[in-house]
Amino acid sequence: MNHAAELQAEVLAALQRSVRGKVHADRLTRALYSTDASSYAVMPKAVAIPRDRADLQAIVEIAQRFCVPIVPRGGGTSLSGQAIGAGIIVDLSHSFDQIGEFDPSSRQIWVEAGCTLDRLNNFLKPHGLMFGPDPSSSASATIGGMLGNNSTGSHSIVYGMTVDHTLAIETILDDSSVATWSTQAANNPRQQQIQAQLSQIVERYAPAIERDYPQVWRNVAGYNLQRMLQRQQQQQPFSAVPILVGSEGTLSLTVSAQLSLVERPKVTRLALWHFDDLKRALALVPEILNFQPSAVELFDRYFINLTRQNPEYGSRLSFVVGEPRVVLIVEWAGTDSNELAANDAALEGCLRALGETGRVVRETTPAAIANVWAVRKAGLGLLMSQRGDAKPLAFVDDATVPVARLADYARGVEAICREVGTEASFYAHASVGCLHINPLINLKTERGLAQMAHISQAVASLAMSLGGTTTGEHGEGLARSAFNQQLYGAELHQAFGEIKQLFDPKQIFNPGKILAAPQPWQAEILRINPSYQTPHAPSVTFFDFTPDGGFAGLVEMCNGQGVCRKADAGVMCPSYMATRDEAHSTRGRANALRAAMTGQLGAEGLSSPELHEAMDLCLECKACKRECPSIVDMARLKSEWLAQYQATHGVPLRSRLFGQIAKINQLGMLVPRLNNWLLAQPITRWLLDRSLGIDQRRQLPALANSSFRTWFKRQSQIQAAPRGPLILWDDTFTLYNEPQIGQAAVKLLSAAGYKVYLINERRCCGRPLISKGMLAEARANAEHNIKLLAPFAELGVPIIGLEPSCIASFRDEYPALVTTNAAKIVAAQSYFIEEFLVKLAAEGINWHWKEQRPSDEVLVHGHCYQKALISTNPLLAMLRLVPNLAVQEIESGCCGMAGSFGYEREHYEVSLACGEQRLFPAVRNSQQPILAAGMSCRHQIEAGTGVIAQHPIVFLADCLAD
Repeated sequence: MNHAAELQAEVLAALQRSVRGKVHADRLTRALYSTDASSYAVMPKAVAIPRDRADLQAIVEIAQRFCVPIVPRGGGTSLSGQAIGAGIIVDLSHSFDQIGEFDPSSRQIWVEAGCTLDRLNNFLKPHGLMFGPDPSSSASATIGGMLGNNSTGSHSIVYGMTVDHTLAIETILDDSSVATWSTQAANNPRQQQIQAQLSQIVERYAPAIERDYPQVWRNVAGYNLQRMLQRQQQQQPFSAVPILVGSEGTLSLTVSAQLSLVERPKVTRLALWHFDDLKRALALVPEILNFQPSAVELFDRYFINLTRQNPEYGSRLSFVVGEPRVVLIVEWAGTDSNELAANDAALEGCLRALGETGRVVRETTPAAIANVWAVRKAGLGLLMSQRGDAKPLAFVDDATVPVARLADYARGVEAICREVGTEASFYAHASVGCLHINPLINLKTERGLAQMAHISQAVASLAMSLGGTTTGEHGEGLARSAFNQQLYGAELHQAFGEIKQLFDPKQIFNPGKILAAPQPWQAEILRINPSYQTPHAPSVTFFDFTPDGGFAGLVEMCNGQGVCRKADAGVMCPSYMATRDEAHSTRGRANALRAAMTGQLGAEGLSSPELHEAMDLCLECKACKRECPSIVDMARLKSEWLAQYQATHGVPLRSRLFGQIAKINQLGMLVPRLNNWLLAQPITRWLLDRSLGIDQRRQLPALANSSFRTWFKRQSQIQAAPRGPLILWDDTFTLYNEPQIGQAAVKLLSAAGYKVYLINERRCCGRPLISKGMLAEARANAEHNIKLLAPFAELGVPIIGLEPSCIASFRDEYPALVTTNAAKIVAAQSYFIEEFLVKLAAEGINWHWKEQRPSDEVLVHGHCYQKALISTNPLLAMLRLVPNLAVQEIESGCCGMAGSFGYEREHYEVSLACGEQRLFPAVRNSQQPILAAGMSCRHQIEAGTGVIAQHPIVFLADCLAD
């Protein structure tokens, strides 16, 4: 064993002895934490997930003893590489996420470093308060990360930066002592020493501070010596808080902070100005600022085009009309709607007088305004949804210049990019001269690396020449620290070095950031570089990944933004919400797949047991297909990976049984009563548990006494069918378990004037096979069903599905499994029943409804596949066809059952934990009927709450007049 390996072993042993939380040094966990949302990757020595302050102190003591770096990490949303490094990653997002002492009257609150901004603001919302800075990554960005970065956001012209709202910070110092920094006197001897010398540094370098800081206030490069000097000049009490905020974890380890809060605006108004010329739009920003907006944001045509291609955000882009070159979002916020409208009108009068003729779209309702901001906040992910090896990269993305020089800056950047043969997108904070500029570069090539090097240096120099800074928002990190001395000059750079030496003489706190940084275009620190290879990526796949650039191309679409780490909204990612474990987020799985493909997990590649552990808890909910702005379809990746894995390791018997559930149910229908009796017996369930791992705590679905097809054959539908024929896809569960759903559908569709047909000799849609990685069998089923359905689909006959997962297979999986025109036609003619009925209503079809219905109010849980492919809007609209029916959707994530997932013993606890996030509490607190379209969802609701949920179609048919 060499010296480095011996040292690492000693460090790991010391951590495992002293830290009560988790300590990981396995190759998978280290690979997961080697990247963040930036373009960089540096392998850490270990990952520590501390339980309490004593753990943090122990980690710092060990780092000091062995001279090993510490890299603090929250959500890992850094765009500049601050959250990665070759030391001990300290993940504070698990145990340090609590909200502490809160005083609404003084608008002050203590928050631990691992708490996300959205969680804090959700807590504050009932009090009419919020934290002012609002980075777009608020769902996963932590308070500690915001402190380290001195985060800002779209509304910085009103709320400033994080440092403007930070009253006190609790940290662990280099000697492992706990220090609370504020305007109060220091009690900690080490803290007293630091404060005394820090004051002297500020005094000594005062002339350089006044002379050499950039001419923009939104500057997050270097240490905030200018704010320290301002406090001294204004004779304010001494506080080191301004130095710690924005220090990127290079001075100490942040534990918690006391923050000041602001009032939430009571009314808001947006005007979206459309321009045909980027420079013209930017030149008008100084004029716009005269009319007291709360934000002025920009996005360009490149952003608009990518957004329109996104299934989630494309439908939200209704506020962009035509093909503008650029759109400026101008927002006013306050307490008086008339005043906001007057400012809006005055601005329009001014711009029209200046000759501006562009279109203006106004949004004044809370829902419409929230929609605009949702699109804006997804900006980076939407840009990174560009398929192919060339990506709009974030490495010069937040240089900031005086607003009056913004047009000159944009013109210069365009020229720099043209010079090296590429282009860049522009979006973000026009109000403060901080445009996010993302050049399109392929880092897999030497040319791309050279482009990055040239653009990095040229843009930094351009920004400085205009009186600006290299970073006004995302920090220096690995992307910009190398330009620190060029930005500030030798004297201030020396002052920064003295501050670092004062706080951290052994250089253990996040070294290589701000000071002593590598060149940002060095191949060895880039996640993707010219030597990047994926030798273990599958060369032949069952699914067609061509639109994504292959299997590896889809994996590489994950840019690390971490939207999948949100814990309080949406569906993605259910297993992360339940476990809060990085490995069980969509980002974690993508990074695990990348590590396996590139050989970081050994020669086994995709067959490695570590990868299996990371992929195992993916519920294949498809939420990432819609909620991930970059459209990383992890459900499809898991199915393909599982097929590849099982080609080596074999298909487990339990998977074969669940995958062939249609055939098993068909056999069970020979003696359904006996089958149901046997499956209900404790001994049977015990045997299934012990032999197959089917959890005995689960009640297996019962078979109906008679199948849906038996009922259907006895029916005489209306003879006159003015709207023609229609195919109803009677899925396995409708056919054998709950025939009443099919009966209800026939009633509704017949009443709409259709002749309903079933397809004889059809096979299972293949969804159970797909979820179990049995893709050869799934493809065979798909080919068989397409052959049966295509002749009807070509004639325009609608194909209607009742079980969301089945119709989702036709729409989403079939064209990727069977790459024929017939598959595309079948997909195009396949409908979720709710979208079909809503379509009929829009065409003028009316149903006759009972005056007395089962209920006047219903609570609805949407299936994950409904949310992923068409949203739940058609489901809600279908139910609202019933006059005066109050329909409320549960703001829930995945129910947690996910087909067979919740029946499997090793997944049982996680399955229920998913349901307990939001779904089960909402059901328990309701007295209304619960509607859920998914078979799995209904069984999970009953298992978790005791409440029997109903299929929406059954409820709707019960409301239909006879």
